Amino acid sequence: MVMSTIIYQKGLANGKITVEFSGKISPEAALEACPEFKNMLSEIKEKGWRYFYIEMEGSTFIELDFTGNPSKILPYSFWGKRTFFSINIDIGEKLPEAKIKSVDMFKINVSTKDLPRAVTIDLSKKLITYIDESFWNWQEEWRNDESKRSLALEVFKIVKWLIEEKGYRLDEKYDVQRYKELEDYFE
Repeated sequence: MVMSTIIYQKGLANGKITVEFSGKISPEAALEACPEFKNMLSEIKEKGWRYFYIEMEGSTFIELDFTGNPSKILPYSFWGKRTFFSINIDIGEKLPEAKIKSVDMFKINVSTKDLPRAVTIDLSKKLITYIDESFWNWQEEWRNDESKRSLALEVFKIVKWLIEEKGYRLDEKYDVQRYKELEDYFE
């Protein structure tokens, strides 16, 4: 059998392979891959609001060229059942730099002077995923409470700007009709 003559034997690999990964990415890598996000963050600051990063996810990849690198075919099994094979290839001391393929999530909180989390948005999906309850759960009996009205108005300005000027949409948990009612009230 030919298989027994190549298992555990050193050989030389030839070729290239691209390995893709999905998961968390750094804000810096995401911003480098999507410069339009930098513009949005700048606009948020220009409006007098602040932001902080919540969660970034995406796809990355590395390209490996292992032509001429030592390799072995290794068998392994789980609990003595079926035998599987893996390839052990020496790719050197340094991995190539990972490149961003896509940014699938770039969530930030937008905060105001009085609210550290007024709104949460996903820049990659242009989606509003959270709206502070001071605005979203507005109750008519609060209208004479200036502090509640002030907080709600701060949130409203952000949401309105995101929807009307930046083309964001509400997450499915938020009712568009409710937003329109609140918009009529606060304008």
